[in-house]
Amino acid sequence: MKEPMHVRIKKALKIRNMKQADLVRMTGISSSMISEYVTGKYEPKQDNIYRLSKALNVGEVWLMGLTDDMTRVPDEERQKLSDKTIESAKSNDTFKLSLVNDIEAIKGDIASAIVELVLSFDDETNNELLKRAKELELLKNINK
Repeated sequence: MKEPMHVRIKKALKIRNMKQADLVRMTGISSSMISEYVTGKYEPKQDNIYRLSKALNVGEVWLMGLTDDMTRVPDEERQKLSDKTIESAKSNDTFKLSLVNDIEAIKGDIASAIVELVLSFDDETNNELLKRAKELELLKNINK
C-alpha cells in the first residue's frame, strides 16, 4: 500500500534535515498550508507538489507515494526527457502514444513525471490497460 503524502513529506524533511519553516521560505507556500500538508489534513495540489518536491529535492512521483525511488529529475533535464519520451513512445505501441499525447495536454510541471510512469509499464500492464480502456469505452457507449 502506498504511503500517504504527508508521511513522505515528513520523511523528506527528516532526510534533508529541514524544518517546515525552510519549506515555507523555499516554496512560498504559507506556513499554515505547510502545516496542514505535514499533518495530512490537506494534500497539496499539482503546483504545490512541484514546489515541495523541488525544495525537498525528491521526485513528484515519490512524494505522491507512487514509487520507492526518491530521485528528482532536474528541471533542465525534464525537457530533454520529455522529448526523448515522446520519441520512445512513437516507436512503441499506439496506446502508449495516445497516453503520452493526453498527458502532454496537461498543463503543469508534473506531466513529465506522469509520462515517465506510463512509459515504465511493461507490455503485460499495457495490454491490461488497453483492455480496460476498451471495456470502459464500451460501457460509455452502452450508457448513451
